[in-house]
Amino acid sequence: MLITDVDRQWTKTIGEYVRNEEEEQLPEHAIRSWQQWAPIERFNLGQKYLFWVMFWGGIALLLSGLVLWFTEYIPWSLRYLRYTAALVHPIAFLVTMGGFIIHVYMGTAMVRGGFNAIVRGYVSKSWAQHHHRLWFERISGQDATKK
Repeated sequence: MLITDVDRQWTKTIGEYVRNEEEEQLPEHAIRSWQQWAPIERFNLGQKYLFWVMFWGGIALLLSGLVLWFTEYIPWSLRYLRYTAALVHPIAFLVTMGGFIIHVYMGTAMVRGGFNAIVRGYVSKSWAQHHHRLWFERISGQDATKK
């Protein structure tokens, strides 16, 4: 889940991705053909950001939750920890919940074929070529830009 140079290149097309402009049914209507999009490995930058939001959000929830749960063990001189935890805990919850909602929306309603991939556990060859070109090329040994 480390962010690479390929991911940074993908950020140049993130606006079109969010607006689904690379997903036109007919290639001649798309802003650019799928071969011209920045290549993506198994996880795109948004998926990697979600991972890190959930990872750090989970740690923030755990630590602030422990402080809130065991307040009687915190000395009065460290009461600022209680106040900080009372702020951090709901903020971490809102951020992680927001990330989860966006992830579910993008994976089911926004990306064509995403829901089928979740339910069935696999994707078609053309879907893999289109959405995760570098991953497809690595596992298949084929160049996705050639037909």
